[in-house]
Amino acid sequence: TLTNNGNGSWDTDVFDCFDMEITEGDFPFNHLSDLTISNDSWDFENFPGIEGNPGFINMDNGNDYTYKLTLTEPTTFYITTCDAETNIDVQIAIFTADCDMSTWIFFQDDSNSEIVYPDGSTVQYSFECTSAIPGVGSDKWANMLPRLELDAGTYYVVADRRSNTSPEGNGGVRTWFGYSLLVASTQISESLNSIDYYFNQEVFGGDYLDVYSGNGIGLETSDFSVTIEDNGGDATSAEFTSISNLFNNPLSGGEEEIRLNIEYSAPPSGTEIAIISPASVSSVFNVIGVPLLNVEGDSINLVDQVPPTVSFDPDVGDTLVPGIAEIEINFSEPIYLAPSGDSPDVLNGMNPESIENFFILSYSDGAEENIDIGAEIDDEFLKVTIQPISLPLIEQRTLLLTINANVLQDNGGNLLNQTNASFQVGDTHSPEINEQLCSISMSNAYIILSFTEGVYTHIN
Repeated sequence: TLTNNGNGSWDTDVFDCFDMEITEGDFPFNHLSDLTISNDSWDFENFPGIEGNPGFINMDNGNDYTYKLTLTEPTTFYITTCDAETNIDVQIAIFTADCDMSTWIFFQDDSNSEIVYPDGSTVQYSFECTSAIPGVGSDKWANMLPRLELDAGTYYVVADRRSNTSPEGNGGVRTWFGYSLLVASTQISESLNSIDYYFNQEVFGGDYLDVYSGNGIGLETSDFSVTIEDNGGDATSAEFTSISNLFNNPLSGGEEEIRLNIEYSAPPSGTEIAIISPASVSSVFNVIGVPLLNVEGDSINLVDQVPPTVSFDPDVGDTLVPGIAEIEINFSEPIYLAPSGDSPDVLNGMNPESIENFFILSYSDGAEENIDIGAEIDDEFLKVTIQPISLPLIEQRTLLLTINANVLQDNGGNLLNQTNASFQVGDTHSPEINEQLCSISMSNAYIILSFTEGVYTHIN
């Protein structure tokens, strides 16, 4: 029997305020505590520095069970008391010093109520949860904390009964600890048509209660969502067409790698970002139903899949002046010499005088006759000027300008297919009589006139 009859005083640090010691080496870990026989080591009605009472903090207090958790390195882990053996209303908090309420860093009342931090900020999710707490809707009176990110150190995780006088349950709380379900990495195919997901543990889909009961199913496309930030690009939306494992077989649950096949509204042009995330916080689960809390999603930069487009000046089909016959080829984006495509030099270091090798200019009416050309590219690699060397061109003939296939590409490696453009050579000279070929018949009955080109009585 201790009495306080002397001149001394009680000291609060005589007894340790924890019941069990664990480390991340014990993960996954679970323990059933009985709060009818445990101590009341932490007074949850005396959290310091809270204004406005967010998250139902400072409202009640009961017996508690404390886990002294030692982390040897920064760790992302979950804590949940959502369990069929949890049969009382639970509130949970984390402290950084033994028996010191002022060191709290985290508080949650129920699984779907606010998570409260010492600065008064809160965050709230609508988690699925199960328990044996009697009463409609009381299953969510347990706790669901899918992702806690803490540095190396010592922490005191306290599961507290909301009130020792509340009538519900028998005092049982099953508390689970484990590494959070995370996306370890993603890999998008070169075609951008599939995305491989690698998780740090097995994943399941279906309803939360089925997963918790061991009846989880394979994930479905509806368990994920995709949005496109187009940033001016061609692809503005996308959808998942199918889901499989990495061998393209159906999912049955328990996979650690999955493949999402995706289809875009248009081929991406290189400015777009795909953001892929779980459809909700009740979509993707680990083996006991703790969800993938990845509401911010994973951002994937989409590479350019659109080949450069080409336009001509003058336009295709227009008429060229025989003595002034330049043709400008305008590209929609800078062009490079395939297959490199990663050098900002003129056509990947090619001498500008040699680029005419990638273009062919010819007469195409009848037997094809090639025309010698020169070519120049501008400093921005967006325009090539074709200049026929033998001028003037033959009037009234058809010209064909060809850009050779698969020799030019954009910076994303998209090859330019063979491109043809046809032009007409204008008629700028009046017809003349060729005197050397004119004659008169022996009878003087008629005269033969020879013209340099066909003549007509009127314009057509």
